[in-house]
Amino acid sequence: MKLKRILRTSHSLLLVFLLHSVSSHLLNAQEAAEQPEQPAAEEQAAPQEQIAPQEQTPDPVAPEPTPAPPSQEPPNETPQPGVPLRAPGTQQLLDPWTALGRQIMDVPIQSLSAQPVLQIAELTLRSRDFEAAENLWSNYFQRQFRPDFLQYPNALHAVGLWRLSWLFNESRTTVENMSQPLLSFLMTNQQAAWRVIRTLNKEDDLPKVFEILDRLAAQFPDVFLSYFDVALALAVVWDQPPRHPYHTQVSPSSRLPITPQIEERFAFFVRSDREGKLRYPFRALSPEEIIHVIDAPAPVTELLWAQQNLRGTALNWFSKFYDIGYDGYRAGRGLYVWDKSPYTLRNIERYGGLCVDQAYYAAVTAKANGIPALYFNGTGRRGDHAWFGYLRKPGQWDLEVGRYYLDNYVTGQTTHPQTGIQLTNHEVELIAQTGSNTEGRWRATIQLAVAELFYLDRQLLRAAQASEAALQLAPEVIEPWRVHARYLSALPNATPQLAAHYRRMMEYFRRSSPDLRAEAAAGLAQIMRESGRDHEADELLRYQVRKANDTRYDVAIRLQLERIRELENRGDLKGCEDLYEEIVRDFAAERGALVEVLAQALEMYRRHNQTRDGLDFIKWSLRRIAPGSVPGDLTYYQYLEILATAYEYDGDPRRAERMRKNIERAYKQY
Repeated sequence: MKLKRILRTSHSLLLVFLLHSVSSHLLNAQEAAEQPEQPAAEEQAAPQEQIAPQEQTPDPVAPEPTPAPPSQEPPNETPQPGVPLRAPGTQQLLDPWTALGRQIMDVPIQSLSAQPVLQIAELTLRSRDFEAAENLWSNYFQRQFRPDFLQYPNALHAVGLWRLSWLFNESRTTVENMSQPLLSFLMTNQQAAWRVIRTLNKEDDLPKVFEILDRLAAQFPDVFLSYFDVALALAVVWDQPPRHPYHTQVSPSSRLPITPQIEERFAFFVRSDREGKLRYPFRALSPEEIIHVIDAPAPVTELLWAQQNLRGTALNWFSKFYDIGYDGYRAGRGLYVWDKSPYTLRNIERYGGLCVDQAYYAAVTAKANGIPALYFNGTGRRGDHAWFGYLRKPGQWDLEVGRYYLDNYVTGQTTHPQTGIQLTNHEVELIAQTGSNTEGRWRATIQLAVAELFYLDRQLLRAAQASEAALQLAPEVIEPWRVHARYLSALPNATPQLAAHYRRMMEYFRRSSPDLRAEAAAGLAQIMRESGRDHEADELLRYQVRKANDTRYDVAIRLQLERIRELENRGDLKGCEDLYEEIVRDFAAERGALVEVLAQALEMYRRHNQTRDGLDFIKWSLRRIAPGSVPGDLTYYQYLEILATAYEYDGDPRRAERMRKNIERAYKQY
């Protein structure tokens, strides 16, 4: 269970994909040359990225930063690795942890030098006492934290050591088999530390991640450092079985095995990059964008075929979707499962396919050629559909290739290859369309990592201060809003601040994201209910429904279901029934979207032993929804199955069974 807590804040800024523009060449000589001269040799030991001071927006949670003292006299004695100090005024020897702690504890964060940071890193490496290191850094940041700490490079390195020490202390198995060279690289190099911090996620199998990094470092010593971001992306995606094979409409006998092939994939992509065969060189992509290149759910042989046989630029890669002929014969007869063995890119090109095959082909071939791509699926009026999105040119994504507006596919879903988290295309669009603030985003990631450490230490006010700082740095990102709400919820007597936070969120996303506006409204409505303002809460959600009705029926339906859940909790079943009927009347044309609505309504009637009312409601709804008579339309069968279930719940299993047999015969016929 401890692993489930590890680095949870990194996850959704992985939703912050597409946007981190930090160089993938970790120890590039040119990057090192750009660093200003350091005053001490120890400071030159690890290249550091210089971060320009950034004007800070006033933080409503954080106190004013404490100014640095006019002068900070260095200590008279500098502890050397392995050499203890004497306590002031005595002959008593201090252990190294106490000595280093005393050296830095009163040093303001803006005055922290590289020497003690590296000494603590070296002591941690020698002793592997990650608990002592974690406690030291926790105490230091509790005393010296200020929201603008990211403009001080040594403080950034210290945060990396704090986070890694916490991680390794929580999961001792993570470092048990880790080689000393890799551990040293992570602890003593500032850039490596924070790159790992912002990439790792609570869903990752951490021992496996570092095992993969160790293997790649040992097998590819000449290129491992230059392609560290590629190695890290492979490690966090392929540490577990593929979470998302894109679709399941392939017979088991036809599907190619999807295995990690870590070394083969790394060699393929590194060789392709060095030979100039990728449409985007890795140095031009952010770490998150690289994740959406190396995650292709296909064997390396398929990637090689795509690279050798397809031509075209990233700008016109959309055409690959339409290069695959649509198989109307299969679609019209409900033959949704591919049965032409094997399921290869070459066979898809030869035989054509359905939308799932078109989207799979376009996305996998894009990745094989170094183009970040995503596979989407969604529900429209005639059922499910698939399309794909890709990086058309730097900073500009096309997320609607093959997305047919005729069917009103309002919301699509894609699965993040590292976390398995479902993202909507609207969330992806929001991030992709505001991609200029890349520096603010990676700074926000680090702030959220610090906030999480404070939260785990139960330093709730500090956690809220750090998450507010992240929000100020990158307000266009979803995760800081959600994290800050969670920390405010944990603070005692902070309900007014939480309500103000939700109002601010509603205003910020008023035009850009109906989804997030609705999410904030639901949070604010919950606060209102807890204070006895039920009518005001319901009116707030009702207003949001009216706002979303015209353009985003999916948001409107979601808000109505939120109202229904609250009414059911209060025992108002008549109110629930009225709202279900309102949804059906308002959105009868959106057949695909109402399948789940009717299924939820039927379960509500069953929970309250009103199965006859449930059957009547389903019959009433189907007369208005008019699911159509085209057997190739998946909703046709889904609604018939709901009706059969309603008969079964009402005590007529024979009629339910007859209906299911008729459904099966009709499906097989086509």
